Amino acid sequence: MNETDLTAGDTDVAASAVAKVFLVMAVALYIGYFSHLSIDRWENMHCSLDYGHIDSASYNTSNGKFMYSNVDHVNYWSDHFAPILLVLTGYYIFSDGYWFTFIWQSLTIGLAGIPLFLIARHYLRNEWVALMIVIGYLVNGKLHYANLFDYHMISHEPLFLFGAFYAMITKRWRLYFLFGAALVACKEDSFILFALLGLYAALMEREYRKGIYTLVFCGLYAALVFKVAYPAFTGETEYGYASQYGWIGGALPEMIINFLKDPAGVFWRPMTWSDGNRERWLSLLLQYGFLPVFSPVGILMLLPPTMELYLAKRSQLVGLTHHYPLLIIPMWTLATVFALANIHKVFGQLEKTPLIASSVSRVAPVVRVVSGGVVIVYCIVILHYSLAGPFDFTISGVRIRMGGAGKPLLILFAAFFLYTISSTKSGIPALFGQRPGAKAVSLLAVYMIFVNLYMVKDYGALPVYSSWAGFITDQHREHAARARGVLEKIPYSASTLASQGPFTLLHHRPVTHLLRSLKWGIFKKMAFDYIVVDMKPNVEYMRPSQYAMTSEVLKLKNYGTVFEDDGVFVLKRGYDKKLDYERYIDYFTTSNAKQMPKIVGENARDESSPYGEVRKAVSGKTREGILVYGPYLSLVRGLYVGVFRMKIDRITDGPVAVIEVTSDYGKRVIARRTLNSGDFKEVGVWREFTAPINIADEKSDAVELRVLYLGHADLYVDWTRVDMPYEMFLKMTR
Repeated sequence: MNETDLTAGDTDVAASAVAKVFLVMAVALYIGYFSHLSIDRWENMHCSLDYGHIDSASYNTSNGKFMYSNVDHVNYWSDHFAPILLVLTGYYIFSDGYWFTFIWQSLTIGLAGIPLFLIARHYLRNEWVALMIVIGYLVNGKLHYANLFDYHMISHEPLFLFGAFYAMITKRWRLYFLFGAALVACKEDSFILFALLGLYAALMEREYRKGIYTLVFCGLYAALVFKVAYPAFTGETEYGYASQYGWIGGALPEMIINFLKDPAGVFWRPMTWSDGNRERWLSLLLQYGFLPVFSPVGILMLLPPTMELYLAKRSQLVGLTHHYPLLIIPMWTLATVFALANIHKVFGQLEKTPLIASSVSRVAPVVRVVSGGVVIVYCIVILHYSLAGPFDFTISGVRIRMGGAGKPLLILFAAFFLYTISSTKSGIPALFGQRPGAKAVSLLAVYMIFVNLYMVKDYGALPVYSSWAGFITDQHREHAARARGVLEKIPYSASTLASQGPFTLLHHRPVTHLLRSLKWGIFKKMAFDYIVVDMKPNVEYMRPSQYAMTSEVLKLKNYGTVFEDDGVFVLKRGYDKKLDYERYIDYFTTSNAKQMPKIVGENARDESSPYGEVRKAVSGKTREGILVYGPYLSLVRGLYVGVFRMKIDRITDGPVAVIEVTSDYGKRVIARRTLNSGDFKEVGVWREFTAPINIADEKSDAVELRVLYLGHADLYVDWTRVDMPYEMFLKMTR
């Protein structure tokens, strides 16, 4: 490794040509790969609400409607004050290409690696260590998560923050304030980050005037945003997101008092809000190896943005999900650079102390032997785990077990760290430098890379083994392609109300709006030409709500389905309801058994079923109980028929099952019939059984079809269905 003296005073050490090449390659690969993934994600309808909200406002601004969002039908700056969005608007004046948004986001996240490299090189005087810090930043899974979840303005903060910081430490003050202005323009709370740089300039760089200018600028900007802009846009005097911290207290003085009264209680309470909070924050600490604690200045700088997330009573913030990790990753990375510089200084001071140096030289051989032995043992253990999987056995009374690789890998790294620091030999230890301080800093930079590579499989998106990359690559492509084919049939100028997935594909049409709920005000006030819903959205957690919404949309009296493909419905105002009726039976009153809830039984492959799987109960193995139930329909007064498709494996004398129709979540039985094996007539042949459904009340809710297994034969359930005449369906419309 091309090592330079990390304690040298020259801050203008030029990066080697090779290091520059690797830096450019790493940044370019990140930008190219994540631009591709982001665009691919959009094309496959994985984009979230934020993208549609932000992009709609930027696009509408280029068409004369300043920051108006077709999502919430408000000025977007009443939600987030973000002048940086005018960059998108400027682009949309000349082009309609949606892809710029995603390239612009990945570009700024990736380009942040360049000023980060310069900052790390400035403090550590080693271009190779600086390069490793940049690589550790780029392979951070939380960065990937934020980059791919959606588009958000805070994705630009790392570039502007690192750029302003490097301009500050190199005394390029015009560039410093230029980057600072871009930073505060990203979001209404971004001024906090620039204010922290101002404090650093005053306290650490002794640039008191520049620091004061920065703080005054941030104070005036905050007053403009919260005292002028937000009241003008919202008509409210209070910042809407301030309520997320109401659990600590009312006004800021009360929050401070409550924290001082019970700091431990306030600090630990967010960990009780969700099971995943502790895991995600612990993973953040592991990603940075607890290194920021070695820099008091770094801790002070990362605390404000970190506490902004940690103390927010909102799952996305405190849970480090969505785009929110981007709020803290830059400051945590800066704090780590400060910490590495401090660690190197400590090693240098220890080397210069004769007593300590002589003591270390005597202990080093022992440390080298012991740590080397641990390295060998754990390499064998981890190799065995990789080849054979988890293990747990005892040798000579000593229990040896390994259920996961995380902790053993940390122990292996700690042992290798001690072995390398204490070693004076050539070979692998020499790759990390000659002096202990250089070795320590290099090893810790390597740690950041490998721990992020290890954790990226769950949180990030690198090729081959990362979950998000595989998810975007493999899931729902056919559905998205079919959805695009349906949406292309809608006239460009038609006014359209679309649910989230289709909306992101229609968002640049002038009169396309987001359908949140049929009870939503915009739906009641505006008469749309078309309504589009997707009952199989590619955003998995939305499927239950979109399924329910589609059911209600099909029952709208004034709209009828004109196109449908794979659960994507395009309804036109004034169109007949014939296709609505057919699809309502297919999708909402018919339930395939493999997806229905159960109390007993199991799913089994069966090629004779149109679904490929059925629900199965095995005689002598499956206890008596409910094999399938659902789908909780709301039916108006009238006559219907419940249909159950089932088969058995043998003819016996005893009862096999009970089919019944209930309402009000099983509290009222509408129809019930006991089936003996003789009712099936033939073994292994599907048979449809019916039960009359008489709804006497004006409306019955939570109507479900149940199959209760009684034993005596193996029973297979394929599907259930509620049949109704077309006239009855029309009575259900509103």
